[in-house]
Amino acid sequence: MFEGFAVINWRLIFVAAALLSACGTDEPVSKDANCAVDTDCPSDQHCGAQNTCVAECGAASSAECSADEICGERGRCVSSGECVEDADCDSPPMQAQCEGDRAVGLESNGTCDTSGVSAVCVYESTRNTCEFGCGEGRCLSDPCVGVTCTELPEPSCDGANTRVTYSSAGVCQEDGQCAFEETREVCAAGCVAGECLAGFCDAVTCDSPPDSRCDENTAQTFAAAGTCDDSTGSPVCTYELDFQNCDYIKGTCEEAACVNGISETGELVVTEYLANPAGGFEEAFEWFEVINTTGAAVDLNGWQIVSAGASADETHVITGAAELAAGARMVFGRNAGAAAGGVNYAYGEDITLANSTDWFGIQKPDGENFVWVDYVYYETGSVLDGRSRKLNPDVSADVLLNNEFENWCPSLDSEFGTTVNFGTPGAQNTACDADPCAEFECVKPEDFCADETKAVQFAVDSAMCEVTRFNNPFCNFEATEVICENEEICGSGECREIPANLPDAGEVIFTEIMSNPGAVSDNDGEWFELHNLSDRELSLFSLVFRSQYTILDYDAVVPAGGYIVFVANTDPAENGGIEGGFYFGGGRLQNSAGATQPDLVRQDGVVVDSAFMGSGTSGVSRQLSSDKFDPILNDDGANWCTPDVAALYGPGGTGDRGTPGAANRVCP
Repeated sequence: MFEGFAVINWRLIFVAAALLSACGTDEPVSKDANCAVDTDCPSDQHCGAQNTCVAECGAASSAECSADEICGERGRCVSSGECVEDADCDSPPMQAQCEGDRAVGLESNGTCDTSGVSAVCVYESTRNTCEFGCGEGRCLSDPCVGVTCTELPEPSCDGANTRVTYSSAGVCQEDGQCAFEETREVCAAGCVAGECLAGFCDAVTCDSPPDSRCDENTAQTFAAAGTCDDSTGSPVCTYELDFQNCDYIKGTCEEAACVNGISETGELVVTEYLANPAGGFEEAFEWFEVINTTGAAVDLNGWQIVSAGASADETHVITGAAELAAGARMVFGRNAGAAAGGVNYAYGEDITLANSTDWFGIQKPDGENFVWVDYVYYETGSVLDGRSRKLNPDVSADVLLNNEFENWCPSLDSEFGTTVNFGTPGAQNTACDADPCAEFECVKPEDFCADETKAVQFAVDSAMCEVTRFNNPFCNFEATEVICENEEICGSGECREIPANLPDAGEVIFTEIMSNPGAVSDNDGEWFELHNLSDRELSLFSLVFRSQYTILDYDAVVPAGGYIVFVANTDPAENGGIEGGFYFGGGRLQNSAGATQPDLVRQDGVVVDSAFMGSGTSGVSRQLSSDKFDPILNDDGANWCTPDVAALYGPGGTGDRGTPGAANRVCP
């Protein structure tokens, strides 16, 4: 502000002087005039009276200025004012000040400007951004310069039972203070002056482990030396537990040891299995892989696959299998094909791999009996949805090593097939992940119904990934079981009252059945269609199909005069192209005539409808003639026929023949 004021004033004076010099008087400029403005004159003279170039002082004049004047520009005598020379300008009129993190002020040394009627000091302004902040009009220095943070604080007590010590290296903070990493220790007997008092464990030696024992069929042994913990206020000894589940060798636990285990010949070793495929009706894509560990080809025909199954032992005798070369792998599964991971040999519906505790293996003939070649057992909690379980490639493919659960891990990468599943069927196993949680995302599952009386709901919205003893990543969303009351049925993950708009007898009838699909497997492609004969919307929630499966989807509603379709697999990409279908379970539909007829029954025992089921033709449904839509007439096989030849459903009409969810034709 001051600088601007000074400059403006001398410039006004300079302009006025120039005008006076140019105009002088009212008399016109003489024709002998040699200047109109100063610049018409030499540099040491100015335009004076009578428009002539003159000098009041300096080399062009012998005159001198008065005592209170100095010789300025162009030989003018000017008032000495603030200064005579630049050295006089060392006291700027404005103190530096801070504007946020900037220091704003004037240069300390200025210049003496003598171009006006008075000599004044001119100072340049300054604006500096300060890295470490501004204080009292100047930039502050780095507060951490010279700070080493090597002197550690003394140990201290935080409360009565916590001792605080510090790391060997500190970090200088923005305020120049040192921060040290704390280590906090719980002092069971108390903390005084930065030291833990003598603990309860000081006089305790942990050398008396519990007796080894059998916990059901698991042998438990404890380490001879334990560790003492007095954090709870009293000494507690803990001993590392080693356990062996005797089921892994098909043995029994006696006196804390596994005995009577089976012998395995080991020509084939199971190296990978997928017990719980993701998406659709899972058994369709179950498989397991073996490797030939002998030095010669093996003929597997006549050998058998054995599994515990859901309720009883299951067996399948291998027939028509290609010879397995030495060192080669073979994949066994329910269905062959790319979607199932390139299964080499399909055992059909004879074998089922449960998702909880189960066992399976391969046996070979030995006279009139069979002996175990390899046996694999797995526990509840070891199976992950859509992830195979694989033998660690760092251990040898051996029938004894694959009996140890710690030698198995989940496949967390290597997607295969046409569904979202992970594993390496028929190929070398990939390495087990050092950190199974590294690439694993915790996604909260949907609430579901364990059965019609019990809902499983998840209490928290997010969870941290943990690793189980089976090397599986695990997200604990705190599942809670909710038991439904007497008048409730579990539907879509919650207990609900039975709807008031259930169908009465004959209001909803069976009108079309696909029991033997051709484009996809029975496990995926079976379906049936129902038609609402009434003029009201009807709920099918809580109705029982074939005395086996309760419809637990609360959205299973059929509009007045409309259709609804129930499918074995709700994924259109896997069920042959049927969209919007509702799931049904409880076993497959039969293909032969005279088999158990399908029925639909309410919880109170009212039979809504039952229908005729004839022989199933591969890839063709059976449909009730559209002029016979009646709960009595659909019991007669003569009223059922195949759909039009052109009635193909699925993407682009390339699937099986039928009209799921659409009107039937009149049978000929």
